Order: sequence, then structure tokens, then C-alpha cells
Amino acid sequence: MSRYFFDSFDGSAHVTDETGAELDDIQAVRRQASTALAEMAAEVVPIEDRLELFVDVRDEAGTTVLKARAIFEMFE
Repeated sequence: MSRYFFDSFDGSAHVTDETGAELDDIQAVRRQASTALAEMAAEVVPIEDRLELFVDVRDEAGTTVLKARAIFEMFE
């Protein structure tokens, strides 16, 4: 297992993950990043026409191994 760190941005605040999570492989990293985006989306109410949520995943060496993003757009 390796430790991965999930840094996020919810449209207003950047959060740097200092703890990380022990995961088996890149597929587990992808699932965790997707879950993090879904949880962020459930908590954020877009007040503008466009909102982007980001999760950047770093390994123990600090190398970015995955970038995930969700985009909300409002249309009338």
C-alpha cells in the first residue's frame, strides 16, 4: 500500500490534505477521488452560473498522480 494525499478546491477554499490515505493501487485512488468530488458536490450550492470542483492527488513523494474535476453549469 502507498499513501496518497487528496488536495481539494470547492470554488472558494483550497484544502491541502496533510494526513492522506493508504490505498492499494491507482484504481482505489480513482474511486477515492470520485467519492471526494461527490461529497463536495453534495455540500456546495452553486451561486454562480459555473462552479468547478477539483481534487488533485499526490503520492508520498509529492508527485501529482491524478487530477479530478466536476463542473456544474446553470442554464436558464
